Amino acid sequence: MAQKNLNIMSEIRFTLKEPKGVKETLIYLIYNFNYNRLKYSTGEFINPINWDSSNQRAKLEKKLNKPLKENLKSVNLQLNRYEESIGSILTDFKKQNQQPTIDTIRMELDKEFKNIITHRNAPDLLSFIETYNKEVKIVMKNKKPVTIKSIKGICRK
Repeated sequence: MAQKNLNIMSEIRFTLKEPKGVKETLIYLIYNFNYNRLKYSTGEFINPINWDSSNQRAKLEKKLNKPLKENLKSVNLQLNRYEESIGSILTDFKKQNQQPTIDTIRMELDKEFKNIITHRNAPDLLSFIETYNKEVKIVMKNKKPVTIKSIKGICRK
């Protein structure tokens, strides 16, 4: 099966959750490919008044006050990062001769932007237990032995 040439930029859009709202609203990343659609929350918020829907970015007008202008620049930079990340993810899949799915792209975006531990970067149970035991030995070196009562006390904190 031949790999399809993915035109990244034309297929990535940013839309507002409530484009006609009067208060700040969430910005979504929308990515369409192979008859699939990824709708992903960027975690960025913007007032619809400051949104340029044709460019899918925050408006940077001269008349805005400096803190608002800096915030809008930050939003645009973050949206650019999302766009670049999608491109990088797709390039990695292409290098591995694999076809990405909605779930794999979402998982990669989560790793990049939300610091979510996935099964790929999570420690296995044995290494977790070994690390835990080493840390407990260091902490408990000069303390009383660990008991069920002391563990319950720690869990309540």
